[in-house]
Amino acid sequence: MSTNTDHRLFELADRVLAIGRHLRALQESETQTCTTVESAVIRHITQNPGASPHEIAKATVLHSSNVARTLRALEEKGMVYREKHETDARRTRLFPTERAGQDLEDLHGVWRTALADIIEEPEVLDALTSSLARLEEGVAARRAARADR
Repeated sequence: MSTNTDHRLFELADRVLAIGRHLRALQESETQTCTTVESAVIRHITQNPGASPHEIAKATVLHSSNVARTLRALEEKGMVYREKHETDARRTRLFPTERAGQDLEDLHGVWRTALADIIEEPEVLDALTSSLARLEEGVAARRAARADR
């Protein structure tokens, strides 16, 4: 890989991380319900109702003990509830509550306000979103491959 490409990849990662820091700071100043980690877990459960704690840990790149602690906090806040797995009573499945849906809507509002009017062209937003999704999937796959070694 050329030095120019190395620099571009570094710059891309640096920008993605910087945007994440800015969004996280806005989230923490504008919403009081959830921490950043709790929001990541809630987003996963909302997108994957019935997910197991193991699936959540894997998807959010959190240690299982951190997921367990986060889930307890979210249950105490009334954001998630557990159900026993249909075929294996030792396993649980997690679901968002209506309150979690409202918290996620609040987060969408914070992010919408933060990003509005910066890039207005729908085709540019679609291309960026598609490219970032591809990057996320690729990085997650590489991380998972390394973990399997």
